[in-house]
Amino acid sequence: MKVRVRLELTFSKFRINDEKESLIELPAGAKVREVLRYFHIPETEPAVIIKNARVVNLDDTLSPEDVLVILPPLEGG
Repeated sequence: MKVRVRLELTFSKFRINDEKESLIELPAGAKVREVLRYFHIPETEPAVIIKNARVVNLDDTLSPEDVLVILPPLEGG
C-alpha cells in the first residue's frame, strides 16, 4: 500500500531526497512505527505524528492513501 509522508522542521534531516513529501510503499496493515523505521527515525525521538489531520501513536494501523505528517513537539506562547 502507498502512504504519503511529510517530514517537517527538524525531521527534514531524515528525508530521503529534497522533496517535502514522499510517497512510500508499505505492506498492508503496517503500523506508524514502520514509517519511522523506513526513514531511520529513532522511536525515542520526540515527535508529533499526525495521520489524516488526527494525532496518532506508533501502534496506529495505516491504510492505503493515508497522509502522515511527522514534526517535533512545538512550544511557545
